[in-house]
Amino acid sequence: ASFVGPIRRAMALTEQQNKFFQVFGTKIGKEVEQRLYGIADATGRSASAMYKWAASYGAMFKGQGATTKDAAKLTKIASYLSVQFSSFNDIMDETREGSNQRFISALSGSAEVLDQFGVAIKESAVGPQLKEMFNVGIRGATDYQKAMARLVLIGEALEQQGAMGDAERTMYTLSNGMRNLGGKINEFMVAVGQHLVPYMAVFAQIFIWL
Repeated sequence: ASFVGPIRRAMALTEQQNKFFQVFGTKIGKEVEQRLYGIADATGRSASAMYKWAASYGAMFKGQGATTKDAAKLTKIASYLSVQFSSFNDIMDETREGSNQRFISALSGSAEVLDQFGVAIKESAVGPQLKEMFNVGIRGATDYQKAMARLVLIGEALEQQGAMGDAERTMYTLSNGMRNLGGKINEFMVAVGQHLVPYMAVFAQIFIWL
C-alpha cells in the first residue's frame, strides 16, 4: 500500500509530460522544458510540477490563435511570472486558488482574480495596452492579442510592486522553504514511483495471464 502513492504520482507525471509534448511538440517542448528546469533551479521549485501548468498555458495560448512557437514563448514568461507572483504574495503555485490557476483565468479575461493583488488587467487597462502594442482597440483585438496585452500588464505590475526576483531572493525563507520542500518531496516520490512502475506492469501482466 505504501507504494501506491509514488506509483500514482509517477503515472500522473507521465500523463502530464505526454500532454505537454502533445501541445508543444518534441523540439519546442524540449526548449520549454529546459526553461522550466532553469526556473526550478533558480527558485527551488519542483520542475516536475510545472509540466501540468505549462501544458495548460500552451493549450490556452494556441486556442487563442498563437502558433506553437509563440505559445511556447508566452508559456515561458507566464511560468516565470507565476512563480514570482506566488512567492511575493505568499500563495501556493498549484492549488485551485494558486498563482497558476489565477493566471490562466486572468489571461482568459477574468480580471477580478488578480484585483486583490493590485494587478489591474480590466478593459480600461487592456485597451490602451492593445493600442500601444498592436494599434487596435478592445473590439478589434483577437483573443491572442488581448492575452499578450494582459501578460505585459501583469509583468509591469509585478515589476512596479518589487515582486520580480522575489522567489530567488526568498528561496530560503520559512514560507518558501516549506513550499519548496513539498515540491522536493513530490519529486522524490515520483522518482521512487518511476522505478516501481515497470515492476507493477510485469505483475499486472502476470495476473492477466493467470
